Amino acid sequence: MTLRSTLLAALAGIFLGLSAAPHEVPLGPVLFAPLLGIAMGLAPTFDTVRQGMRRGLLVGLAAGAACNALVLYWVVGLMQDFAHFPWVAALLVGVLLWAGQAGPMVFAGAVSGGLRARGVPLALSLPLTLTVGFAFVWQLFPWHPAVGMLPFLEWVQGADLAGQAPLDLLLCAGGCLLVAAFDTPMGAAPSSVSRRASLVLAGVLCLAAPAVYGYVRLPQVRAARAAAPSVRVGVVQPNVGIFEKHDRRYFRMQIEVLRRQTRQVEAEGAEIVIWPETAYPFGFFRDATRDREGPFAVLRDGVRGPVLVGAATYGEGCEVWNSVLALEADGRVTGRSDKVELLYFGERVPLWEELPPLQWAFQCPGVYPGDEPGVLTLGGAGIGVLNCYEDVLDHYGRAVAERSPDYLVNVTNDAWFGDSSEPLLHHMVARMRSIETRRDMVRAVNTGVSGHIAATGENVLVTETFVPATFVTTVAKLGAAEGTIGRTIYVRVGRAFEWLALAALLGLVFWARAARGDRSARPTRNAPVSQRPRPPSSEGGPDAEEAVAKGD
Repeated sequence: MTLRSTLLAALAGIFLGLSAAPHEVPLGPVLFAPLLGIAMGLAPTFDTVRQGMRRGLLVGLAAGAACNALVLYWVVGLMQDFAHFPWVAALLVGVLLWAGQAGPMVFAGAVSGGLRARGVPLALSLPLTLTVGFAFVWQLFPWHPAVGMLPFLEWVQGADLAGQAPLDLLLCAGGCLLVAAFDTPMGAAPSSVSRRASLVLAGVLCLAAPAVYGYVRLPQVRAARAAAPSVRVGVVQPNVGIFEKHDRRYFRMQIEVLRRQTRQVEAEGAEIVIWPETAYPFGFFRDATRDREGPFAVLRDGVRGPVLVGAATYGEGCEVWNSVLALEADGRVTGRSDKVELLYFGERVPLWEELPPLQWAFQCPGVYPGDEPGVLTLGGAGIGVLNCYEDVLDHYGRAVAERSPDYLVNVTNDAWFGDSSEPLLHHMVARMRSIETRRDMVRAVNTGVSGHIAATGENVLVTETFVPATFVTTVAKLGAAEGTIGRTIYVRVGRAFEWLALAALLGLVFWARAARGDRSARPTRNAPVSQRPRPPSSEGGPDAEEAVAKGD
């Protein structure tokens, strides 16, 4: 892989990274796939399949690592603060994470590179492999290129049809088709003007189709919200530092701050108040049916309730869950939702039950996962609970929405990440859950960003980070009531489009194999003449032939 292709790949990743919060550069996602394709096209066009995959893999790795280094830079500080790593070790962990997060692009580059060696144009293969990669390749912090289009609110409304995958495909295909209409390293343009015009038209249609749908759909959702019943929800943001939060000397102060903020929003008309993830410092027993008593009570010092309480719940021995409790005004605990999607190594030791050496090293496995997604009834509404980073997981948001809640609530503690861009990025990704499920989402975050996201993905309001804050907002109840939205197509069909994209990619691979065989030394049909290899002279002998076959 040449220096030029490496730099272009990194530039593609940087443009994608710049589309994330706090930058939110609008054209970043549009330029990402074409630049990645051009970087791949700079490789020799007479590769074997293995060489094509290797070069494509390196291009994808360069793009993914650059993107994630820009977006997830705060990992280094996280390792220094909480793992007490020296900066060199913390940087090494960061590099490994950035490379690991590059998985979707590595997959797309490798498969597209192999297909290119068999004669499949990058403008066809790359959008499809990127779509499949972002849909199926594991990421610790999931991300889709379509998220970067949130500044164009109409463009992302199609997520309620089949999720983010079709938007990823149209976004990547649009840019690649426009570039394919001209002579670039990604391939030679068609010789006829009409075919060039067809590629331009196809690219424009790919980019325009989601916007057209959004211009029609957005007013419909706004009208449905306006007509739906509503509830006044209060949110408290206590702004407790991560070290103070786990220091028992500060527990009394924390509960006093929570009660004071709760009284404030109740005085402003809140019908239900939400406390952030594990904000209640003392914890509840698993079998608790009522509020705690005395100085440990939630409903004390003028707090009326009901309150949705983020708290740890305790069973026997090591058993602890990250829970949200529905606490009625009369002190009854009427429901509990436990966090299902745990962050391994952060909340739980993986394989602790299966590997005895881990049990010797760690007395307890950490937090226990919940059994199923939770919908709690409180304040006259069904509340779909997303705990911590569950609101960045599209499949989990859909699982909660299948239970037809009236609105969604996310409780989070992002104090771990310090004064970085992570809380802004977290909130940005969460906005897609509201569009996919067509539910308002209220986010209560210990140190911010807290906020109210409409079912359109719009920010109704947001708070600043690392300041105490409260607000009361009117939330639309878009559940099963007559005249409201109900369940979206995406909630009903789930990952159907992603599986179709995977099937299409497999079909393309089999077709390319059948049509071309493994003619690894033959130039691709779409390659510019200047890039096609010249046959070795007879004087060159075996060494010259080997040089051409290697393409180096």
